[in-house]
Amino acid sequence: MFEITEFTQPADLGNDLIRGRAIHAKMKQSRQFLACVNGREAGYLSYDDRADIETGVLYEVFVLPEFRQQGVGSRLVSFAEDLAVSLKCSRIRLSPTPFDQSVTQAQLDSWYTKKGYQLARDGSREFEKSLLGFGASAAQPVIPTDAPQAARR
Repeated sequence: MFEITEFTQPADLGNDLIRGRAIHAKMKQSRQFLACVNGREAGYLSYDDRADIETGVLYEVFVLPEFRQQGVGSRLVSFAEDLAVSLKCSRIRLSPTPFDQSVTQAQLDSWYTKKGYQLARDGSREFEKSLLGFGASAAQPVIPTDAPQAARR
C-alpha cells in the first residue's frame, strides 16, 4: 500500500535520512509530505506554494535508496503537480540536485525531462513544467526554444 501524508514536525519521523532532509529543507512557507510503502517511510517531498505568481515550487524530493526504481519519486512528483493545480498554479518549478552519488546530475535532469519538465527560459538552472488549463497564464502554451521559428509565432 502506498500513501502520502502531510506532516509538520520532522522530529517525529522515524527514518534518520528522511528526518535529516526534512529538517534541512523546512522553511516557513514549506509544506512537507511523507511517502510510505506498506507502512514504511520511503520518501519525502517539500513543496513551497507561490500562488502569488501562480507557481508551485517542488523544493525537494528524496527517496530512500531501497525504494528507488519503484515509482516512489514519480508518485511524489505527480502529487506535487496535483497540489499545485489545486492551488491554481499554472506552472511548477524545481532545481534538480542529486543528494548522493548513486544518481548523477545528468540522470536527474533526464528523469525530470521525461516527466515533461524543461529548462526554464530565465537563465536559471531551474526546470519548469506548464500546468495547462489552470491559472491566469494557462492559455499561454510553452513552446520549446528549439522549436521551428514558425511554431513560435
